[in-house]
Amino acid sequence: PRSSNSSAKSWVPLLTMRVLSQERRLGLLEATLATPTTSGGVILGKFLAVYAVYLIGWASAYLYMAGLNMLGLGALELNYLFDRAAVLGGGIFCAISGAFFVALGLWTSSLTRNGILAAALNVCLTLLYVILPTVLEDMIAKLGSPEFLRPFFHLENLSRFCAGEVEVGVLVGYGLQTALLLTAAVLAIERGADA
Repeated sequence: PRSSNSSAKSWVPLLTMRVLSQERRLGLLEATLATPTTSGGVILGKFLAVYAVYLIGWASAYLYMAGLNMLGLGALELNYLFDRAAVLGGGIFCAISGAFFVALGLWTSSLTRNGILAAALNVCLTLLYVILPTVLEDMIAKLGSPEFLRPFFHLENLSRFCAGEVEVGVLVGYGLQTALLLTAAVLAIERGADA
Protein backbone atom coordinates (compact mmCIF):
# COMPACT_ATOMS: atom_id res chain seq x y z
CA PRO A 1 0.00 0.00 0.00
CA ARG A 2 2.83 2.44 0.69
CA SER A 3 4.29 2.23 -2.79
CA SER A 4 0.92 2.69 -4.47
CA ASN A 5 0.20 5.76 -2.34
CA SER A 6 3.61 7.20 -3.11
CA SER A 7 3.17 6.65 -6.83
CA ALA A 8 -0.20 8.40 -6.73
CA LYS A 9 1.39 11.40 -5.07
CA SER A 10 3.99 11.47 -7.83
CA TRP A 11 1.40 12.26 -10.50
CA VAL A 12 -0.25 15.07 -8.54
CA PRO A 13 2.48 17.56 -9.61
CA LEU A 14 1.73 16.62 -13.22
CA LEU A 15 -1.95 17.35 -12.68
CA THR A 16 -1.37 20.71 -11.01
CA MET A 17 1.82 22.11 -12.55
CA ARG A 18 0.11 24.22 -15.22
CA VAL A 19 -3.28 24.83 -13.63
CA LEU A 20 -2.49 28.40 -12.59
CA SER A 21 1.07 29.01 -13.81
CA GLN A 22 0.14 28.57 -17.50
CA GLU A 23 -2.81 30.93 -17.16
CA ARG A 24 -0.64 33.47 -15.39
CA ARG A 25 2.06 33.18 -18.09
CA LEU A 26 -0.45 33.69 -20.90
CA GLY A 27 -2.25 36.54 -19.13
CA LEU A 28 -5.50 34.58 -18.89
CA LEU A 29 -5.58 34.64 -15.09
CA GLU A 30 -5.79 38.42 -15.02
CA ALA A 31 -8.61 38.32 -17.58
CA THR A 32 -10.46 35.73 -15.49
CA LEU A 33 -10.07 37.83 -12.34
CA ALA A 34 -11.41 40.88 -14.21
CA THR A 35 -14.79 39.12 -14.53
CA PRO A 36 -17.30 38.99 -11.65
CA THR A 37 -15.67 35.70 -10.58
CA THR A 38 -13.79 35.93 -7.29
CA SER A 39 -10.27 34.59 -6.85
CA GLY A 40 -11.64 32.16 -4.26
CA GLY A 41 -14.11 30.85 -6.82
CA VAL A 42 -11.34 30.38 -9.37
CA ILE A 43 -9.19 28.45 -6.90
CA LEU A 44 -12.11 26.35 -5.64
CA GLY A 45 -13.19 25.50 -9.19
CA LYS A 46 -9.70 24.48 -10.23
CA PHE A 47 -9.22 22.51 -7.01
CA LEU A 48 -12.47 20.59 -7.51
CA ALA A 49 -11.63 19.84 -11.15
CA VAL A 50 -8.13 18.51 -10.40
CA TYR A 51 -9.33 16.67 -7.30
CA ALA A 52 -12.06 14.97 -9.36
CA VAL A 53 -9.41 13.71 -11.81
CA TYR A 54 -7.32 12.51 -8.86
CA LEU A 55 -10.29 10.62 -7.39
CA ILE A 56 -11.14 9.09 -10.76
CA GLY A 57 -7.59 7.75 -10.88
CA TRP A 58 -8.05 6.10 -7.50
CA ALA A 59 -11.52 4.85 -8.40
CA SER A 60 -9.91 2.76 -11.12
CA ALA A 61 -8.47 0.53 -8.38
CA TYR A 62 -11.97 -0.09 -7.08
CA LEU A 63 -13.18 -0.78 -10.63
CA TYR A 64 -10.40 -3.37 -10.88
CA MET A 65 -11.74 -5.12 -7.78
CA ALA A 66 -15.29 -4.99 -9.17
CA GLY A 67 -14.00 -6.45 -12.44
CA LEU A 68 -12.36 -9.32 -10.60
CA ASN A 69 -15.64 -9.97 -8.86
CA MET A 70 -17.49 -9.99 -12.18
CA LEU A 71 -14.94 -12.42 -13.64
CA GLY A 72 -16.02 -14.98 -11.12
CA LEU A 73 -13.83 -14.45 -8.10
CA GLY A 74 -15.99 -14.99 -5.07
CA ALA A 75 -16.00 -13.16 -1.77
CA LEU A 76 -13.52 -15.62 -0.28
CA GLU A 77 -10.95 -15.04 -3.02
CA LEU A 78 -11.50 -11.28 -2.98
CA ASN A 79 -11.09 -11.17 0.79
CA TYR A 80 -7.83 -13.07 0.35
CA LEU A 81 -6.60 -10.59 -2.28
CA PHE A 82 -8.01 -7.41 -0.78
CA ASP A 83 -8.40 -6.91 2.94
CA ARG A 84 -11.64 -4.95 3.41
CA ALA A 85 -10.21 -2.74 6.18
CA ALA A 86 -7.13 -1.96 4.10
CA VAL A 87 -9.18 -1.12 1.01
CA LEU A 88 -11.64 1.08 2.89
CA GLY A 89 -9.10 2.75 5.19
CA GLY A 90 -6.60 3.18 2.36
CA GLY A 91 -9.28 4.72 0.16
CA ILE A 92 -10.27 7.20 2.85
CA PHE A 93 -6.64 8.09 3.47
CA CYS A 94 -5.87 8.53 -0.23
CA ALA A 95 -8.93 10.76 -0.63
CA ILE A 96 -8.13 13.08 2.29
CA SER A 97 -4.35 13.20 1.83
CA GLY A 98 -4.90 13.62 -1.91
CA ALA A 99 -6.93 16.76 -1.25
CA PHE A 100 -3.95 18.13 0.67
CA PHE A 101 -1.46 17.27 -2.07
CA VAL A 102 -3.71 18.72 -4.80
CA ALA A 103 -4.02 21.93 -2.74
CA LEU A 104 -0.23 21.96 -2.35
CA GLY A 105 0.11 21.66 -6.12
CA LEU A 106 -2.33 24.50 -6.73
CA TRP A 107 -0.44 26.69 -4.29
CA THR A 108 2.92 26.00 -5.95
CA SER A 109 1.33 26.63 -9.35
CA SER A 110 0.02 29.97 -8.10
CA LEU A 111 3.51 31.14 -7.15
CA THR A 112 5.14 31.12 -10.58
CA ARG A 113 4.52 31.48 -14.30
CA ASN A 114 6.69 28.44 -15.06
CA GLY A 115 4.88 25.09 -14.93
CA ILE A 116 8.10 23.07 -14.64
CA LEU A 117 9.24 25.17 -11.69
CA ALA A 118 5.82 24.71 -10.05
CA ALA A 119 6.05 20.92 -10.49
CA ALA A 120 9.62 20.81 -9.14
CA LEU A 121 8.64 22.87 -6.11
CA ASN A 122 5.63 20.63 -5.55
CA VAL A 123 7.76 17.48 -5.71
CA CYS A 124 10.32 18.92 -3.27
CA LEU A 125 7.66 20.04 -0.78
CA THR A 126 5.83 16.71 -1.06
CA LEU A 127 9.03 14.78 -0.35
CA LEU A 128 9.83 17.09 2.53
CA TYR A 129 6.32 16.63 3.95
CA VAL A 130 6.49 12.85 3.70
CA ILE A 131 10.08 12.31 4.85
CA LEU A 132 10.81 15.10 7.37
CA PRO A 133 8.73 13.73 10.28
CA THR A 134 10.52 10.39 9.98
CA VAL A 135 13.92 12.10 9.93
CA LEU A 136 13.01 14.23 12.96
CA GLU A 137 11.35 11.35 14.81
CA ASP A 138 13.90 11.28 17.66
CA MET A 139 13.56 15.00 18.31
CA ILE A 140 9.76 14.80 18.17
CA ALA A 141 9.82 11.83 20.58
CA LYS A 142 11.66 14.01 23.10
CA LEU A 143 8.70 16.41 22.95
CA GLY A 144 6.48 13.53 24.01
CA SER A 145 5.00 13.08 20.50
CA PRO A 146 2.24 15.70 20.85
CA GLU A 147 -1.08 14.70 19.28
CA PHE A 148 -1.33 17.85 17.14
CA LEU A 149 1.65 16.58 15.11
CA ARG A 150 -0.14 13.33 14.18
CA PRO A 151 -1.39 14.54 10.74
CA PHE A 152 2.20 15.30 9.72
CA PHE A 153 3.31 11.66 10.02
CA HIS A 154 2.12 10.74 6.55
CA LEU A 155 3.61 7.24 6.25
CA GLU A 156 2.55 6.28 9.78
CA ASN A 157 -0.97 7.52 9.07
CA LEU A 158 -1.08 5.52 5.85
CA SER A 159 -0.13 2.36 7.75
CA ARG A 160 -2.76 3.00 10.42
CA PHE A 161 -5.54 3.73 7.96
CA CYS A 162 -4.68 0.62 5.92
CA ALA A 163 -4.91 -1.38 9.15
CA GLY A 164 -8.47 -0.07 9.55
CA GLU A 165 -7.65 2.58 12.19
CA VAL A 166 -9.41 5.64 10.76
CA GLU A 167 -8.73 8.60 13.04
CA VAL A 168 -10.96 11.67 12.94
CA GLY A 169 -8.15 13.93 14.24
CA VAL A 170 -5.97 13.01 11.27
CA LEU A 171 -8.84 13.65 8.85
CA VAL A 172 -9.46 17.06 10.42
CA GLY A 173 -5.72 17.82 10.29
CA TYR A 174 -5.50 17.09 6.57
CA GLY A 175 -8.69 19.09 6.00
CA LEU A 176 -7.27 22.12 7.83
CA GLN A 177 -3.99 21.88 5.94
CA THR A 178 -5.92 21.71 2.66
CA ALA A 179 -7.97 24.79 3.57
CA LEU A 180 -4.81 26.66 4.57
CA LEU A 181 -3.10 25.88 1.25
CA LEU A 182 -6.17 26.86 -0.76
CA THR A 183 -6.31 30.15 1.14
CA ALA A 184 -2.60 30.68 0.42
CA ALA A 185 -3.27 30.04 -3.29
CA VAL A 186 -6.08 32.62 -3.27
CA LEU A 187 -3.78 35.17 -1.64
CA ALA A 188 -1.02 34.36 -4.13
CA ILE A 189 -3.18 34.98 -7.18
CA GLU A 190 -4.65 38.13 -5.63
CA ARG A 191 -1.12 39.38 -4.96
CA GLY A 192 -0.13 38.48 -8.52
CA ALA A 193 -3.14 40.33 -9.94
CA ASP A 194 -2.22 43.46 -7.98
CA ALA A 195 1.42 43.37 -9.10
